[in-house]
Amino acid sequence: MGVKLVLAGGLLALLVGVVIVLSQSAPRRSGSNGIPAEQFALSLPVDQTVCQGGELVPGDTAAVQATLGTFYKPGPRISLTATVGGRLLTSGGLAQGWTQGPVRIPVRPVHQTTGNVTVCLHNAGPVLIAIGGIAPYATGNVRVIVGHHAVIVPAGLRYDYFRPGTETWWSLLPTLWYRMTLAKGDLVRHWAPWAALALLLTSIGLAVRSLVVEAARS
Repeated sequence: MGVKLVLAGGLLALLVGVVIVLSQSAPRRSGSNGIPAEQFALSLPVDQTVCQGGELVPGDTAAVQATLGTFYKPGPRISLTATVGGRLLTSGGLAQGWTQGPVRIPVRPVHQTTGNVTVCLHNAGPVLIAIGGIAPYATGNVRVIVGHHAVIVPAGLRYDYFRPGTETWWSLLPTLWYRMTLAKGDLVRHWAPWAALALLLTSIGLAVRSLVVEAARS
């Protein structure tokens, strides 16, 4: 009887833990370019702009995050624009005074996923900033714009894209469910999420059954 109570208590604690984790509310990423921010890939002096093309900006994006260093000084005024074929997709910025590290720049919401986007970050001063990424980066070529001239640098800059506000994992379940159907053939895309859920529940049920049987024998 005591073993069964311990088993029931453990399962209840696990269930409570899952509910607590899924109920936590926080800003959620809508996507990333996948470039590791292992180092500061380049420095951007005052009044210079760096542009990186080929970005995929997910729908529901309301902020762009970059890892920025200021050498422990208050962050300068920065602005960010995202364009497609010369057309402005979104823009935003931050006033002076932010702290170095992962810096989230609010932008006008992007409602539809858009590819081949050029993201430009401008340092309006008064201090130099460093941008996280990789350099040299074999497949990366960013343009550092100084006045009317552009210098090509073999670097890749890390950008993360965030959804508006804060959300719990509960509220994201429909989005996650939908994304599980993407990049799959019509033969499996409609039943694959249900099959994955059924396998998960079956595995949990078999595990619980094994524990119950083992507890009954002891």
